[in-house]
Amino acid sequence: MHIAWERLGDEFAAANDPPNNVVIGRVNCDVEQKLCERFEILGTPTLLYGNPHDLQEYGGEKDFASLKAWAKEVLVPYCSPDNIAACSESEKQQMDIWMNQEISLEEIDGMIQSVLDREEVVQQEFQARVQELQNHHDSLLNDHTLHCAAIQRHVQLLKHVKDFVRHSSKGVVVDAVQ
Repeated sequence: MHIAWERLGDEFAAANDPPNNVVIGRVNCDVEQKLCERFEILGTPTLLYGNPHDLQEYGGEKDFASLKAWAKEVLVPYCSPDNIAACSESEKQQMDIWMNQEISLEEIDGMIQSVLDREEVVQQEFQARVQELQNHHDSLLNDHTLHCAAIQRHVQLLKHVKDFVRHSSKGVVVDAVQ
């Protein structure tokens, strides 16, 4: 896996014109124990990405093609007070408001929690809609199964009639039930 990671790092370094603020590196936790403790690295390989103040762990496939596809999608410059160049105008304005309000860390934590609470509501609404779709799917599948079973019973009855006619002495069914 480390070969794929190093190859990805080489490709990003070669394509770093203009600079994209993406660093793909490797750390030896036997040598850099404090760094690994800081980021709570318990095992290797561990791939971390994102804002240096809030790294996330990569959990996807670790072959080169998968890493490259993921990196092109995810490893893009992020907006932060340390990286204003990556911010949209609206993000810059919002950051200016927050930075100029002299808000406390507790207030920022409250704002974060408020956004996470909204995300939870969105997730719950999404799950409810998915459940509605699942229920509708289950109902359609049940109807389909019942219809197919009725058709199969009808086909089976026709086959029994055919066998009966074929083996009867007259060869004709006089009183057929519809």
